[in-house]
Amino acid sequence: MYYVNFVFIGIVVGSVYALFGLGLTVVYKATRVPNFAQGAIGTTVAFVFYKLWAGSGIRLALREHSGFYFQIPFLGGHSWARFSFQPPALPAWAAFVVAMLVAAALGLIVSRIMRPFSRATTVSLMIVSFGIFTVLLGLAYNTFSGYQTQVHSLIPIDKTTTHTFHGFFFNNEQLMIIAVTLALTVAVAAFFRRTHLGVAIRAVADDRQVSQLLGIKADTVSNVSWVLGSMLAGIAGILITPLIGLDLLTLSNLIVLGFVASLFGGFRSLIGTLGGGLVLGVIEQLVIASPIGKLSGLPPLQDAVAFVVIVALLMLRPKWIFSGIRVDEESGVGGAAVTFGGQAPAEDRFRAWLRKGPALWLILQDWKTARWVLGLGGMAAVMVIPIFTTGYWSTVLATGIIFTLVGLSLVILTGWAGQVSLAQYAFVGVGAYTAAILSGTAHLPFWLVVPLTVLISVPFSLLIGIPSLRLRGFFLALVTLAFAVAVDTDLFLANAVETHNSVQWITHGGTTHRPFSYTSEVFYMGLAVALACFFVAYNLRRSRTARAFLALRDSEPTAIVFGINPTAYKLLAFCIGGGVAAAAGAVFAYLYVNMDPTSFLFIYGVAFIGYGILTGIAELLGAVLVGFLFAVLPQILATPVNGVNQTIPILTGALLVITIYSYPSGQAGFLKRLVRPDDETEQILTATEFSPAVGGAPTALSGNGGGEAHAAGADGSPGQRERGR
Repeated sequence: MYYVNFVFIGIVVGSVYALFGLGLTVVYKATRVPNFAQGAIGTTVAFVFYKLWAGSGIRLALREHSGFYFQIPFLGGHSWARFSFQPPALPAWAAFVVAMLVAAALGLIVSRIMRPFSRATTVSLMIVSFGIFTVLLGLAYNTFSGYQTQVHSLIPIDKTTTHTFHGFFFNNEQLMIIAVTLALTVAVAAFFRRTHLGVAIRAVADDRQVSQLLGIKADTVSNVSWVLGSMLAGIAGILITPLIGLDLLTLSNLIVLGFVASLFGGFRSLIGTLGGGLVLGVIEQLVIASPIGKLSGLPPLQDAVAFVVIVALLMLRPKWIFSGIRVDEESGVGGAAVTFGGQAPAEDRFRAWLRKGPALWLILQDWKTARWVLGLGGMAAVMVIPIFTTGYWSTVLATGIIFTLVGLSLVILTGWAGQVSLAQYAFVGVGAYTAAILSGTAHLPFWLVVPLTVLISVPFSLLIGIPSLRLRGFFLALVTLAFAVAVDTDLFLANAVETHNSVQWITHGGTTHRPFSYTSEVFYMGLAVALACFFVAYNLRRSRTARAFLALRDSEPTAIVFGINPTAYKLLAFCIGGGVAAAAGAVFAYLYVNMDPTSFLFIYGVAFIGYGILTGIAELLGAVLVGFLFAVLPQILATPVNGVNQTIPILTGALLVITIYSYPSGQAGFLKRLVRPDDETEQILTATEFSPAVGGAPTALSGNGGGEAHAAGADGSPGQRERGR
């Protein structure tokens, strides 16, 4: 009966996975959106329920000084920027009603945000859902306690509710979870099959335009599916919280397991999703019960099991999964951009505005020289700062270098090679722990640790690089996300890794040896590593290898026709990207000395893909902007406040959605096109409208002709020139 008990526990846990998967399937059936925000929605709803329920056993107030910290630079911390209140105690049914209303409201909000993207590619939809996930999780973290808290069971566990049958143990709460899952699965399946609204949802999913011609209100149908999916996620979060605790990140991790369950059903079959959740739960528990799970020093391996299951399913490509997937699933990053509206690009409109004064003429006078002057000047300023400031700013700048290197790894892997990866920050963790082992245990010097760290990252890169030979877009992102979660929750918590968490060591004399005495030393060594990586990347960008990357990104079939080997170049891209991120991890290890697994959570990988898109994921300048905008600038503008401030993640998520909507090329793409040389039309415009005068001021020439040219330039008509990349 030993294994029977574990099988039953697997069925209970798998039922919750199935509920998460049902919510994902409902949304995907109606909108074709792989909703990564589902985990944040379920987490938020679970917190609302247990904060309101009088029997939860915690009745914790919302944290003092918590709230929505939209911090204004130099003015943060005022009372009007935060709120705190004690929620009323409610019976379970009332708390559940309120929680479901919150779930419905979140579903409607997300539906409204996703509406303009109805014709976008799967990659764009996925990235937008990342942005929503980041915003919701940041708001939830600001509003609720971010620390794990145990809650009371929904049904009290005592002698009257616990049962034994020939060595088989179970309780009423477990039976309730299974019963609720089965009932909801049957109810949702009947809704789709036997109601007019369910049929309408399926019709909108098949062809939105045709369904609208038939009189179906597509927006209303989408709203219903989002509300239903959010409610299912909320119920799943409520049911599993007594088993795993009330914790934001732990609950958010369940989105990966929900995707695995939905994957079994091909994102279409509700019964298949139910079966997938149950199978996954049972496999996890059997692994835990097996001799492997009993090995000393190993954490629970459920996330590693989920990663293996995802890779196996997607590599085998069973027909019931892939037959219903939208045709643009083969598109990569190169096809992710969506064009909205008919107006001119933002940078062209900005250039037209600059033409009203001398600014544009001054910018373009000699940009090739100016960019080197600006770059070298900025580099000199950065190198001098640690000399004249405290060690705090050396730490900030070194953190900026780490962020820049992670951004560079995404530029190479995602921006150039078109391989969407959510696991780049997991490679920072791999590099950090590797550096700790090489330095703290083997006592190797920094200059040897970094290249060895890059080499050791190669097998980890191949773990997610091999699936990329058959996968792209959403499915590849799902594999990398599962890898990041597994590394975070399983690998870094294993005793063999966790016990080697420091780059310093104890000498024979009993003194502690630290490789670098001052953070300024780490900064300069990290800067040397960054310059070496950028030198390699700059030359790589001008090589045949980068041209092969770009060809695979834009059209893999066409690249194969021209003789490009996708296997070799994809694996090479993953190895280079993983190596650069691992080098960032080595710098991280020397900067912070002692490692903590919570420093490499999967959520950071999601955040960095957002950072990369905001700054320009295909440009080297974008990597530099990642380090400056998200590591250095927040510290320059920071004002001390009480509590945890989630302004940066919240604003990043919101800006990510806006960027995908209005300008997918990011800030680096904007700047690159802004300072581009004038085309023929613009050269004529500049010659007729402005000429350098004494002191550098422009002088408008002859009346009517100049005025007409100015009007044409200010209009920024895209018909005059083709939009550059």
